[in-house]
Amino acid sequence: KPVKVGESWSPDLDDLVKSMGDGMAIDAKSAKGTMTLKSVEKREGREFARVVGKIEMEATKLGPLDLGKPLPLVMEIDSDFCYEGGAIDGSLKIVFAAKGTSPVSSDGQEFEVALDMKVEGNGIKKAVK
Repeated sequence: KPVKVGESWSPDLDDLVKSMGDGMAIDAKSAKGTMTLKSVEKREGREFARVVGKIEMEATKLGPLDLGKPLPLVMEIDSDFCYEGGAIDGSLKIVFAAKGTSPVSSDGQEFEVALDMKVEGNGIKKAVK
């Protein structure tokens, strides 16, 4: 569905949840997110959009460990891309954070997992002229 600058929407998060990898299981029902079209501008005859968003979800498993209490995860996204195709120029910034504690039971032992991490990534694509 087309949106106007300033409007927000809830993205389909099924593929994101599935793509979290073998090392982490996500509670699909907990996943929620909002994306917002911040701006649209013309560059070199093509339309570019800046989209920002925030996605929240809960991890129920880390590696082989089943978590007794889900751990909250937050992903913040800031992207700039040519939405009409034909140009590969664009940028993407992602900040992924996870913080919390959970009781865990493994091999007959009880312990607590504490997670406090923040990962930031930046990518820029530029066409070689």
